[in-house]
Amino acid sequence: MSFCVSCFFQDAFKRHRVVFTVGTSIASVATAWIGYSLRHFHDEKVEQRLESIEKDVSVWQMKHNHNLEHSEIKDIVGPGGLSVPTCAATAATTLFIGIVPSF
Repeated sequence: MSFCVSCFFQDAFKRHRVVFTVGTSIASVATAWIGYSLRHFHDEKVEQRLESIEKDVSVWQMKHNHNLEHSEIKDIVGPGGLSVPTCAATAATTLFIGIVPSF
C-alpha cells in the first residue's frame, strides 16, 4: 500500500514539477513581501513613538528650564581625574576575564 502511495506522489511531482517550482517561488516572494511590509509598518510606529517622546521631552525642558553654570555642573560631576582604586579594579577585572576562560 505505501509503495503505491509513494509511486503516486513521485509520479505527481514529476508531472507537475514546473507548477510546484513556480508555486514555491510565488510563495517565497509573497512571504518576503509580507515580511517587508510588517517591518516597514513597525518602523513607522517606532518613528511615531520616538517623535512623541522627543516632543514630550522638549515640552518638559521648556517647563523646567534649569540654567546650570559650568562650575555647578563640574561640582556635580566631580574632579574627573582617574583614581588608583578605579585603575586597579579595572586591571584586576581584565586580568580575571582574560585568565579564567583559558583554564
